[in-house]
Amino acid sequence: MKGYIKINTIIITLILLIFLFILSGNTIRVQQYENRLSPKEAQQAKRVLVVLQKTSFKNDVADALSRYFQSKAIESEVIDLGNLRSINEKDWNAIIILQTWEDWEPQPEITELVNKASPREKVIVLTTSDTGQEKLSGIDAISSASSKSETEIVANKIIERLEKIINL
Repeated sequence: MKGYIKINTIIITLILLIFLFILSGNTIRVQQYENRLSPKEAQQAKRVLVVLQKTSFKNDVADALSRYFQSKAIESEVIDLGNLRSINEKDWNAIIILQTWEDWEPQPEITELVNKASPREKVIVLTTSDTGQEKLSGIDAISSASSKSETEIVANKIIERLEKIINL
């Protein structure tokens, strides 16, 4: 009987530790993407929002973008696609969306944001799909398969387009 209690205690402890690890990992992930500037820098800074539908490939692209933002003193924030509706697009000089094409169309939240963005040119959308061919029409869109070997290439395409938007 005592053996059962020990085993149950160990299993419950392991489950709790795994749960805490998962929660702390997501918190750390989000914090590493925020690039806040000093008040003086913030007055002159460009603000870029990255909307991320989390996958390994898109996380890697967001990491590369984050390094670029830090090197150029660009204020940035990365949010999950699920939080997109709470964003006021007018607060950002540029918006980068990293999303997956599902059911042969973009996510409804993305279409809504693109339609209300003014000017529409400030929105860059990376769409990943099985074929790497699908992309949102009518905006500056990039299409790619989720290939780890393409991470830097895709990030550089986004950066090149971003620089035109924020005049760097």
